[in-house]
Amino acid sequence: MEPGKKWAAFSVVTVGVLMSTLDGSMVNIALPKIMGEFNVPLTMVEWVVVLYLLTITASLLTFGRLADIFGLMPVNTIGLVVFTLTSALCGLAKSSGQLILFRGFQGLGASMIMACGPAIVTAAFPEKERGRAMGFIGTVVAVGLTAGPGVGGLIMSQLNWRAIFYINIPLGALGAVISYRVLGAQEHRSRRVEFDWAGGALAALWLTCLLLGIERGSSHGWSGALPVSLLGASLA
Repeated sequence: MEPGKKWAAFSVVTVGVLMSTLDGSMVNIALPKIMGEFNVPLTMVEWVVVLYLLTITASLLTFGRLADIFGLMPVNTIGLVVFTLTSALCGLAKSSGQLILFRGFQGLGASMIMACGPAIVTAAFPEKERGRAMGFIGTVVAVGLTAGPGVGGLIMSQLNWRAIFYINIPLGALGAVISYRVLGAQEHRSRRVEFDWAGGALAALWLTCLLLGIERGSSHGWSGALPVSLLGASLA
């Protein structure tokens, strides 16, 4: 990549990582308001957080492999577009079920973004500068996770909980445009490599059962049949 464009590529990664990490932590602040508006218990509304994180974890390996095959620009740009559109849908949700469903799709967009971030930085920076660049990305992740509750609380004190999702729309649109223009300038040719769909599905199923089993066991007790069954399925 041209020297002048490495920081533009870095900005693409920064926008995506900051949005996805902020969104993962800001929503926790909004859960009481969501519970009150939709009149649902915590056991229902907690899936707004759980499904988002679970979807990211289960699909990260798959999207990383797809980026290897089809290139960073398509996967990263589509991820930003999906994240932006589903953020709007989350803000427009009319029920807790709709919100949970849209959060699952939002997690897919975040997964595409996260899968491409380190590869974009590696491709954009020369070897002697990669350590510093990856350190900056780590700082962005830490800032997003740390600032999320504070930013979410500030938004909630002034606006409705839906604004937590709406703020992603201009950021995501800007990131998608930059991603297409900057990364699209590089040559990313599709290689004739078959994707292991069975392996990808099994990896996603394994991670889903493992993490969901741990989450259910931690929150509802380990003596129930559900966490034991999920952990057994992950081992199988």
